[in-house]
Amino acid sequence: MPTNVFELDSDTSSLIYNLLDSSTLRALSNSSRDGFVCVTPWLVRKVNISLEQVPAFCHFALKYDLCADIMNLRLNVGISRGATYDPILAKVLERAINMTHFAHLAVNTRRASRRDDVENPFPFESLPPSLLSLKLVGSLGTGLERLQTMTKLAHLVLLPPPPAEYNTPRERAVEAVIRKSACTLESLTLGHALPPSLRTTDVPTFACKKLHHLCISGTSVSQEQLALMFPNLKSLEIMDDSMIEVLVDQTPESSFVLYGADEHRECPPRMLFPNLQSFCGPHDLALNLSRYHPLCRIVLNEGTFRATELSFLSDILLNLTIRSLTLDVRVPGSIVVSGTTFDHILPLARHLAFLSLHIGVFEYETCCRLVDCLLQAATFLSPYLQDLRYFRLRLETYNSTSDICHHNEAPIKLDAIVGAWAAAIPSLRYIELDVDHRKLGHSFWRVSPQHGMFLQVSKEEGLSARNWYDTAEWKENHNLSGS
Repeated sequence: MPTNVFELDSDTSSLIYNLLDSSTLRALSNSSRDGFVCVTPWLVRKVNISLEQVPAFCHFALKYDLCADIMNLRLNVGISRGATYDPILAKVLERAINMTHFAHLAVNTRRASRRDDVENPFPFESLPPSLLSLKLVGSLGTGLERLQTMTKLAHLVLLPPPPAEYNTPRERAVEAVIRKSACTLESLTLGHALPPSLRTTDVPTFACKKLHHLCISGTSVSQEQLALMFPNLKSLEIMDDSMIEVLVDQTPESSFVLYGADEHRECPPRMLFPNLQSFCGPHDLALNLSRYHPLCRIVLNEGTFRATELSFLSDILLNLTIRSLTLDVRVPGSIVVSGTTFDHILPLARHLAFLSLHIGVFEYETCCRLVDCLLQAATFLSPYLQDLRYFRLRLETYNSTSDICHHNEAPIKLDAIVGAWAAAIPSLRYIELDVDHRKLGHSFWRVSPQHGMFLQVSKEEGLSARNWYDTAEWKENHNLSGS
């Protein structure tokens, strides 16, 4: 009969250790000699360290023979100015034969991104072939060219600094990494360094037939070439360059253009991606893709639209049945806040299950009027949003001229807003409000189908529900309708 947790059989103890957080595991490891032997391997399974912590960690892992227990390693290099690494790191990587996830995250300045001749660069050639997930961000020097064969990658993120010209050794190395795992890749994120095969009119010599999610940014590429290399895409994301500027600290000279044969954003008049269901990117490309592809989810991330410039949405919603829609809207201070701006859109949005609006306003007074309108908006929307399950609203002020607003002296209660929506739209299950007004803050509310009852819930529950209705609910609905 075991007298403590360290005497349990391996299967039982593994179940217990897997449920404990790192601080609890650390306490158990320090409790006794048996605790150190039994628990320390679990502490190094998932490691997140900085550049300065690399030598100490490597010496510890080698001293206690823990390299084979490392499964997930994340290095946060920070601002890289020709960063050098202790040669001992290569020994650890070579012995980490069970590691499946690795991330190298660096931020560089323009000057640092040119420095490839460091004395001890990161030993990319020592990364184990067991990797299933690889994420490389920022200055890599000649790292991509030194990667050894990895034939089992399922998830790959490559975001080096933008190349000065096309078809460089870095871009050819990107293509080589993709080619080696072409049979196993499921998701791929690329920055400005793209495979040279995507920039030509020749048929690519390989195809990633299992790849379902592709995220690219900041360059020009033919849709036809994308379809040849990634024929079974289900999700396509055109990442806004501002999203990766923070990572690589380099502003691209040109914005993204995904063009057809005529080198415009016009989509060729046929279906290129038969399985495409989700698109994130500019609205003109969303409109063109929606004409020939069965999109169920659209995220418009190219920036913001004025509330008076949303007519294109009616064209998108007219072309297909959208279940999830996310967009940003800016409201000038002079606009009369009402629902009339959406009159021509809402009748076409009857099938929305998830709706996320980020409304940015220029004046604080306008923000006050919008908050007031939240109480009446649900009644106006209810005839149209009959299938809505999750509503997310982020209300943000810009360039406020005054910290004091006299428009509404009585404090606005979030539960009053939630109550109005819950009563008017019976299908609602969750409401998320992120309101930059009178410190109303960020809250999640669960709505009961009976009698419009509602309850504020934890952030964890709210985020889980948001993820389900935004990215999963429509997949299940699509599969059921197709069966």
